[in-house]
Amino acid sequence: MLLFVMILEIRNFMIIKDAIFKRKSIRKYKMDGLNEETISKVEEMLKNVKGLYEEINFKGHLVKDGMKVQALFNNFIGKYIKVKAPHYIVITSDKKDGYLENVGFAFEEIVIQLTCMGIGTCWVGAPFDRNMVKDMIEIDDNQEPILIIAFGEPEDFFTMYRKGINEYKRKTLDKVVLGEIDSIFEDIFNYVRVAPSAINSQPWMFSKEDGIINTYCIERKNKITKALYDKMNLIDMGISLYHLKVGLEKNRMSFEVIQSQEGKMKSHKYINTIKYR
Repeated sequence: MLLFVMILEIRNFMIIKDAIFKRKSIRKYKMDGLNEETISKVEEMLKNVKGLYEEINFKGHLVKDGMKVQALFNNFIGKYIKVKAPHYIVITSDKKDGYLENVGFAFEEIVIQLTCMGIGTCWVGAPFDRNMVKDMIEIDDNQEPILIIAFGEPEDFFTMYRKGINEYKRKTLDKVVLGEIDSIFEDIFNYVRVAPSAINSQPWMFSKEDGIINTYCIERKNKITKALYDKMNLIDMGISLYHLKVGLEKNRMSFEVIQSQEGKMKSHKYINTIKYR
C-alpha cells in the first residue's frame, strides 16, 4: 500500500521544470493500454499543443491500438524501430521552412506533460511515408508523416526517472553557449543542456546578447552523416528550444521567436532568434 501511495505522489506532484531533468527514454512497456480517462487527456493535449511557428500546420495522431504501428516493424522500418508500446503518436506536418524544429518544439511539450503524468515516452525516428500509415490515420493533403512517439506505462515504473543530473552524458555549458553567462543563464541553459537528441549528438549552439539568444544547429559536411542526421538534428533543435522556453519562464522571463539577421558561425547554421525580457 505504501508503495502504491509513493507512485501516486510522484505522478501527481511532478511539475514541468522537474520533469525536464527527470525524464528519460523508455523502451520497455507494459502492453496493457492506459485507461480511457488518461487517453482522453492525451487527446486533449494533442488538440491544444502549439508549435514555434503559427504558419506551419501539424498534427499529432493518437493511435490507441499499438499493434497497428508495431505491424510496421515487420518490414523496412523494423530495422530502425525496436520500441513496442501500447500506444503511439504519429506526427504529421506541412513541409515548410522550419517544420522540423516546429514539431520538435511542439511534441517535446507533450512528452514532458506525459512524463509529469507518470507515462513513459520514446521518440522514434525512422523512414516512413504516407502509404505506410494511411490505413491507421487520416492525413491532411498538405501534410506528410514525420516521426512517431511511443508511450505507455513503463514495464518498471521505478526505472522511469533519472536520479540526478549526473546521469546525463552532456556537453559542458562552455561547449553549448558562446561567451560568458551569469548564474541565472547558467540555470536557464542547463535546461537546454539536458535536452534529448538523436544518438546524443547535441547539435545545438547558442549565442546570448542583450535581450536575444541566437540559435544554431551543427552543419554536417560528410554526405553520409548529413543524410542520416540532418533532419533528426533539426527536430532536436526544436526540442532544445522547448527546454529553453521552460528555463526562461522558470526564471520569470518571456520567450518569443523573432526573425533576425542571420548570425554567422563556422560549423553551425543559423536557426532563429529568441527574444527574452
